[in-house]
Amino acid sequence: MALYLREPYRKSMKITVPDTVKSKGFDYFLLEDSIVAPPMEGYYAGDKITIDGEAVDYTAEGGRIQCKMPEAKSGEEAELAIDWPRRLQSMQNNIARILFAGALEKLLHAKVLSGSTEEVCYLVVDAEDIGFMSLEKIENYVNHLIESNLPIQEEKGEVTIPSVDKVYSVGPLLKNTGEVALFAIQKIEKEEEGLKLTFVCGKSALDDYRNHRYLTKNLSMYLKENTTQGIWQAVKKLQGKIDEQKKKIDSLEETIGLEQVQEFMAKRRTVEGVGYIYTTLENINFKSFKYLSNAIQKKSKTVQIYGIPNGNEAQIHVLRSADVPVDLKEIMDHLKGDLEGSGNMYHVQVNVPRTQMSPIMESFLIAIQKKIL
Repeated sequence: MALYLREPYRKSMKITVPDTVKSKGFDYFLLEDSIVAPPMEGYYAGDKITIDGEAVDYTAEGGRIQCKMPEAKSGEEAELAIDWPRRLQSMQNNIARILFAGALEKLLHAKVLSGSTEEVCYLVVDAEDIGFMSLEKIENYVNHLIESNLPIQEEKGEVTIPSVDKVYSVGPLLKNTGEVALFAIQKIEKEEEGLKLTFVCGKSALDDYRNHRYLTKNLSMYLKENTTQGIWQAVKKLQGKIDEQKKKIDSLEETIGLEQVQEFMAKRRTVEGVGYIYTTLENINFKSFKYLSNAIQKKSKTVQIYGIPNGNEAQIHVLRSADVPVDLKEIMDHLKGDLEGSGNMYHVQVNVPRTQMSPIMESFLIAIQKKIL
């Protein structure tokens, strides 16, 4: 068993620098057995280490650590140390993951599909949704297991904790669940395979709690409310006002947008039953432009060709109504050559130098009219 597994709480050790190999200005040497826990995919990003106080890069392969230093002398004594807060957080994450998975299976009968504590801590469970109350019960249950300070035992890669099923684990282990200190579910997200539950524990959970407490204090002062319930009601009231203002803004934008649609439709030029809007737009609001062009696109027998200059560059947008029988993407692919463009049969966008904007707009117009005629 590796030293980092036998003595997971050891923070430093004396080493004798083994034989080194010089390559590209660096000295390389191997640590056969040490306190350094290497990266473990899905579990741990690996210990950060120093030798005589100097940060050292390393790679790990086959359980062996290969160190890389600007200068290292074979046979010299040195002190190897690990970043202890990082190691402790890693061990806390590992046990929290085990307790969390056990709680999910015990209380929700939800199968854990995957998870990681390598960087961000999360589990993915086979469930469509989990209620707020259920999450609170799970969080409380995990914290109960932590507070119970249960012994943690390991044998042949399997970890045993009372009240929790025996599970596979890797890396250095804590002795008792109480050393996890605190557990919190941070957020829940829907993914294709299930629900992703992100969690924090130990110092990370304490930092998360402090951040929320700081936010609560600031909201309390700003909203002049002293209770959580009061803050919540005040926030809901503010949200209601925001939603009301958004509705007014949306209504105003819709009114303005309808006026623009009518203005543009009045200027279109009709050829063989198809109306063409062909114009250059300066200093446009892209949100308004999207609304305008989409609204006009729903009109019958209409083609829109817009040039939008921006400094030395320009965009060209070409749109057509569903009843105009042309494939704009096919036309774009034929015209654009080395120019950048994207889109589909109904709407294409081409990025061009400003000097080429007008000729390419004209080329689109001619190509569309030829297809229709």
